[in-house]
Amino acid sequence: EEEEAMLIERAWRDGGLDSDIESFIVTDAESDPLGAPDDDDNFDGPIARIPIQFTSQSHASLKNHFKTVLQYILNLLLNPSFPRDDEYFTYALHAVDRKVDSFRDSVLKSEAWKSDFMRALKSRPGFEFDPEGGHGWENHCTACNRRDRNASYTVRFTGKRYDPNTFSDYESNSDSGDSEDEVGNIIPPSGQPFPVGRYCYERAEITHSFWHWKKGLRTALEEVLTQMGVFEKEVVGKLDKMKEKERWRWVDAKLGELERGGDVDLLWDMFQAQMKRAEE
Repeated sequence: EEEEAMLIERAWRDGGLDSDIESFIVTDAESDPLGAPDDDDNFDGPIARIPIQFTSQSHASLKNHFKTVLQYILNLLLNPSFPRDDEYFTYALHAVDRKVDSFRDSVLKSEAWKSDFMRALKSRPGFEFDPEGGHGWENHCTACNRRDRNASYTVRFTGKRYDPNTFSDYESNSDSGDSEDEVGNIIPPSGQPFPVGRYCYERAEITHSFWHWKKGLRTALEEVLTQMGVFEKEVVGKLDKMKEKERWRWVDAKLGELERGGDVDLLWDMFQAQMKRAEE
């Protein structure tokens, strides 16, 4: 594995990636660097040549689907022209989404939160809190609005609304573009304080993490890739000059580096920890 990584990096530095990269073979085993089979004579990225139901992906583990989601987000960041609607990716996204949604819905089932609180929770990807409650004007929980629940925390949902497919912040020329959801409902401004009780605070934190788990993954990967120097001007310039197949395989090799460096396992462990909290 180390020899393969060295070959890829050397070929990229020398500008000879198109020929040398042919020796880089990607398997679909869970322990190997990720990638999907492709036809070298008719390269379309990760297009599956066999219907998903007849491949190993149809009964892959949740961890393997999670890795494919990481591959999807890496390509969003480094290879945005990739075929993101291909079933290879959508199958994994739906598989993890179903699991996440089941946990999120089980948490929400017992809650009756006010609409403005829910709109802020669903729309804003950031979650902040202070271990103190009322601000004089509200001493009860403003999430459930129950007068018998004293506010012991203040939570704030922060950040901009974002595209649910690319997880990129929406561009907006005015403040109003970030103050309404897709059907025109008013969204509380970023950072608006919500005094809440202990129980609603704990449930809101879990629910929010599940609602924005893909945005969170994108942010985490951006931080790791920045540390790796992937967004430096020289690297971006080389990527821009690559052919489609070269770029796809270079990005896939980067995912292999993240796996060998333990970053993929760390992200998976954090994801599993979220699910465990929801079960408690």
